[in-house]
Amino acid sequence: MTTENTSFLRVASGLPKRGPENPEKWRSKITTPRPKSAVMLAALGAAVTVISTRIRRRPPSTAVIFKVATGAYGNIGDAVIRRHVVHWFDSLPVAQSHVYIGNAPEEWIRSIAIGPEEQVYRSDAKRAWLLRLFGAPRNTILLLDPGEVPLGWRDLPAEVVMLAASALVRVKGGSVIRPPRSIGRRSPLGVIVHRCAVLLSSVVMWRDADSRRLIRRGKLVPDIAFAEPIVRGNSFESRDVLAVSFRLGRPFPNEAVFAGIAALAREYSLRIVTFSQVFDDEQRNVEVYEEFVSRGVDTEHLEWSTDELAHEASIRDIYKRALFTCSDRLHVLILASMGRSLPVEYVSAPRPKIDTVFSQVGISGVSMDANRVGESEFRNIVKRRHKTRDIEHQSITRVHGEIQFVVDNLVKELSNAV
Repeated sequence: MTTENTSFLRVASGLPKRGPENPEKWRSKITTPRPKSAVMLAALGAAVTVISTRIRRRPPSTAVIFKVATGAYGNIGDAVIRRHVVHWFDSLPVAQSHVYIGNAPEEWIRSIAIGPEEQVYRSDAKRAWLLRLFGAPRNTILLLDPGEVPLGWRDLPAEVVMLAASALVRVKGGSVIRPPRSIGRRSPLGVIVHRCAVLLSSVVMWRDADSRRLIRRGKLVPDIAFAEPIVRGNSFESRDVLAVSFRLGRPFPNEAVFAGIAALAREYSLRIVTFSQVFDDEQRNVEVYEEFVSRGVDTEHLEWSTDELAHEASIRDIYKRALFTCSDRLHVLILASMGRSLPVEYVSAPRPKIDTVFSQVGISGVSMDANRVGESEFRNIVKRRHKTRDIEHQSITRVHGEIQFVVDNLVKELSNAV
């Protein structure tokens, strides 16, 4: 087992981390003066750990799980990663499961597969969910949602509530689990509050190194969408689609993007299929479809369906047929790669998120700036990656297994604590 995995298991089980091999160096670190705030946070974390350990020595019982399953409703990628996480602990002996979904529509409940035996709380019942959480017995598990975490000024009230909830759960001997996340918008105070909440958590995972450095605690674990089943799909020789999906709210694709994608489709005899994995993007992708048609490019558009599970199935069928998938949506590209379609981002001034997440799993060159990379260079880069796609697929397979290993061991550690 690698040092990373061993260290993760020690964090998940509440065991202390090993000290440095050099005792003198270790002593010098202990005697180095630390800021008063850091000492107070360390003392708080130590106190919570000691109290929770003592409480756990009582006879075991079934667990009570509180889940946060809010998200961007109408976003299939958000639904996919939450569907994974909310079912992490289905094998544990659970007495009750309380799921907070905010103002989610009924379709969201279906999309993330919340069971009929689970108690669901909407926005108007948030207080009831919190009161149950604050009054919960020992062996409570607080499972937060994966994805991007906003820490702006307007997000402070929610952060303070989760800080208090984390402290209470840990003092009672319970566990606070933070699945792979990243930091979005931020404020100085929001970051400080979040650091405190993370310090009180049992298991903390980040999907990118920048977020981990900012909060200063936790383990790097790839985006949970990489845990999706790997689908073989059509053979590369028989794939006949180039899948395209762009997000609304970003600049409309420029001439290089349309010319480059059209030329790539012609070179490999592919039909372009536009689609939306997020409801809000539908208008943009209809416009992209119309632009390709006006240029005489063989193109079809998959319309958004109000039945999101059926729409997700249709998109997954596209990935099985797509030789390449071009998008500026992270989970479009991850889910496409799980169907063995080559993920590509080609837009003007791309954000760093996609390149960061794929680089973390050993795949580089996914993102290209259409303001700097011309049509011809774009095609050459994609063609080079296509020739070595088996290596990229090996990376996807490895990461898929690593995530499953991490989750299986987390469940095992918690089953021993319950």
